[in-house]
Amino acid sequence: MGKVLFSRVARVCKSDAGGSQRVLDGHWSSFVKARLNCSVGGEAPGDAPFYFNELQGVSEVLHIGGRELVLGVFTTPLNSIHGSAVCAFDMEDVASTFQGRYSEQRGPDGPWLAVPEARTPPP
Repeated sequence: MGKVLFSRVARVCKSDAGGSQRVLDGHWSSFVKARLNCSVGGEAPGDAPFYFNELQGVSEVLHIGGRELVLGVFTTPLNSIHGSAVCAFDMEDVASTFQGRYSEQRGPDGPWLAVPEARTPPP
């Protein structure tokens, strides 16, 4: 079926200089990411959504109706039904995504589970 691609948005602290020379050298230590969901359908019970996973381009932050929005142009993979969509993302919603608990997969195909508070790194 091919490789599945997911578009994501990430957050990194401005002052993040990366890890020490011995640990995480050259890697951001405050990096977090979230999936950008551009889809249609899935509103009714049993109705599966159709995803546009491949981000092709993104706008600057636009001020529309008192909200800060970013528009993204998405497509489907080459081995799928061909389609494209434009989705809008509210920057307030994007910011709130990073306020929740961290999640992790314990195996390559495992479900995403919340990381226990004791293992959550401080900001």
